[in-house]
Amino acid sequence: MDRAAYLPSKSVNGNELNMPKKLTRQDFLKLSGVASAGMFLFACDAATKFLMPTQTPWPTSTPFPTATNTPVPTSTPFPTATNTPVPTPTKVPKYLRDFAEKLGLEIGVGLGASQNQEIYQEVMTREFNLCISDSAFHWATNVLHPLRPSQDQFDFTNPDAVVTYAQQHNLPLQVHHLVWGNEPTLPAWLKEGNFSKEDLLAIIEEHVTTIVSRYKGKVKEWTVINEVLAPYDFWGIKLGIDPNWIAKVFGWAHDADPDAILILSDSKIEIPGALDYNSAKNSRMLNLVQDLKASDAPINGAGFQMHLTEKDFLTQKQLEIKSNALKQNIINYRALGVDVFVTEFDLRLDGIPGSQADRFALQGQACRSLFKACLDGGLKSFCVYGLIDRDSWLENPSVGGTHAADTQPLIFDDNYNPKPAYYAMLDVLQQYTQ
Repeated sequence: MDRAAYLPSKSVNGNELNMPKKLTRQDFLKLSGVASAGMFLFACDAATKFLMPTQTPWPTSTPFPTATNTPVPTSTPFPTATNTPVPTPTKVPKYLRDFAEKLGLEIGVGLGASQNQEIYQEVMTREFNLCISDSAFHWATNVLHPLRPSQDQFDFTNPDAVVTYAQQHNLPLQVHHLVWGNEPTLPAWLKEGNFSKEDLLAIIEEHVTTIVSRYKGKVKEWTVINEVLAPYDFWGIKLGIDPNWIAKVFGWAHDADPDAILILSDSKIEIPGALDYNSAKNSRMLNLVQDLKASDAPINGAGFQMHLTEKDFLTQKQLEIKSNALKQNIINYRALGVDVFVTEFDLRLDGIPGSQADRFALQGQACRSLFKACLDGGLKSFCVYGLIDRDSWLENPSVGGTHAADTQPLIFDDNYNPKPAYYAMLDVLQQYTQ
């Protein structure tokens, strides 16, 4: 119902205004009915709201998540077993070889008659890192299998055996000697032949080239020429002490094996003042080495044989003086541009009074002082000329030389027991590695 229908219109300044009009009884009843109905409806609505609480709608349920193919996590595989190396325990130095190798020093031993015994091989490989050939490479020392039975023949039976022996025991090899003019070691065809100097040089060239080529890479060191300054040396007598032919021999050896170490060796040159020392010979050796170096001959080392007697070292004063002389002599050779190798060390005791214990003690004191002098001088290699006393050339008449049963010149006795000389050398090496 439009309430405006009950308002009269009135115009003011041209605008119509709705004005109240007088209600009739009929209009009043109409209005009253409408109002009553409205009040009733309002009251009902209020009562309903009061008496009946509003229903809270059920919450909309959260749907379960849709299943998805979430991948099952891949299990971490067990690590594949690998051969992880077990750390090698640090080797504690104990023997001559252990300490020598820490110093970069060769400590060698000459092979001998007992070399096929198991205990010999055990001690040899335990204590030394180099072995020295016996007489196998001499031209004619071995009667059954001389290396040079004739001018146009070689018999490699003995040299092959020595090289194989060294390889089997994993020891580098120093060979004695390519050219040595000691008469007992030479074949009759050479000594009795009517050869010119040119012929002899051709024989040497063939010999050196053939031997060194055959054992290329199998022999570490060669004493190329030995004792050429000795008055009895066949080659020195026939060819003279001429650095020109000597340089050629070193050149032939080098051409056959460029990696081999080549040594010029001699005796009685080691210790000025010693009973066996030859001053003139040492001067000639120094001059020869100097000439060879000046001519670019491939010479690597000077070899000191060092066959000594305890008679040289009976007092502490003698020992000190001669040890210092040895040290200085090594320094003199090294100043020429070569290394120094002790190739045949032994220290004989024959003629020394006292008990065996006393004599061994003296030998040990001398070895300590002399070995230390060698290391102080910068020695490259120290080789003992045999393992046990009874194998020494000094106690074996079949090898030649001056012999006596009581020389006992080596550092192990006949039963492979270390002597005081052994412990003296070991102590020096220990001190050097500290």
